[in-house]
Parts: sequence; C-alpha cells; structure tokens
Amino acid sequence: MRSLTVVSAATVAVFARPCAAAPEDRGPRGLYLAGGPSLLVGRATDDAGDDTPTYTGVVGRLRIGEEALPGLALGLELVGGAAAGEGFDAALGGFLLQVGWRPFGPDDPLVLWGGTGFGGGDIAADGDAVDGGAAGGSIHSLAVAWELALWGGESDGGRLTPVVSWLFVPQSFGGGVGFNALHLGVELTWYAGR
Repeated sequence: MRSLTVVSAATVAVFARPCAAAPEDRGPRGLYLAGGPSLLVGRATDDAGDDTPTYTGVVGRLRIGEEALPGLALGLELVGGAAAGEGFDAALGGFLLQVGWRPFGPDDPLVLWGGTGFGGGDIAADGDAVDGGAAGGSIHSLAVAWELALWGGESDGGRLTPVVSWLFVPQSFGGGVGFNALHLGVELTWYAGR
C-alpha cells in the first residue's frame, strides 16, 4: 500500500511541475472586474411565433470572476438592455455563469467566453404589426474580445477591451417570445493580479 502511495505522489510531482508557470509567464491572473456599454442589434420572435423587424438599442454588462488557471477564467455576468424596432419596444437581460479562455496562451490578448444562466425579455407592441409578450428562462452568450493594455503589469492593471458578443434567449415556458442579439461594444477590464 505504501508503494502505491509513493508512486502516486511521484506521479503527481512529475506531472504537476510543468503545469506551474513562473509568475512573469502567467499573463493576467487573479480577480477581474469588467464592464461597459454595447450597441445592440437583433431580431426577436413575438408571442405569435412571428419574427419581428430588426431592433436596435443599447446594453450594459458587468462581469466579475477570476483567471484561476493560466488562460482559463470563471466568473459571473450581469447583462441588461433596451431596444426599439418598428412598432415595438424590447428589453432583455439576465444573470450568467461565464467561462473565459485564451486559446493562444495566457499572455495573448484574444479572449473567448461563453455563458449560460437565467434571464428573459419583453416585447411591448406599439401597434398591430407585432404581438407583444415576454420570455423567461434560460439565456446564453458567446463573445470574442481583444484586450489592449492601458496600465499595470503583465498580471494586473487595466485593459481596454473591444467585444463582439451574441446573446440568445430561447422561446421557453410555452411562450413564443425569443431573442437573438448581436452586441458591439467596449469594456474596461481590471485585473487585480496575484
């Protein structure tokens, strides 16, 4: 039994060492806080199941989390916005669990993230062209971001982050309302470092 314990400990020690990077090689690490506005363009499905005309508006997001492993972050996102289209107003938002990934290494400015959580939206019709309605349930997002260093070092400081993201609220709970939205925006991201 002791030999199995020694072999297990040796295996962990051998394979764990290459995974531990020097602090200067780790890229942004530790707690991050990000947020900012985005322009929003999208289409919705109204309560009758028909596609609405295109809507435009603004959305804001706040993200907090930790880049716990080199190139991998876990966090939470709060997103909400309002938009208007021909004959209707719309609102959507939610609270998401988010995973971020740097595909080309921890120092690379390219960041991909995805999230899923609870949210919904509402369509308020101004006339007869669109049936109003509301959706609630799941909400999903995908995003591509590019971080530009503003201040600080390799593992901490501020980044200006242009973002392209997609937000999807599917039809749920027996209702016909659903949302698809593309966001183009800029965030300010701050890493506390480690």
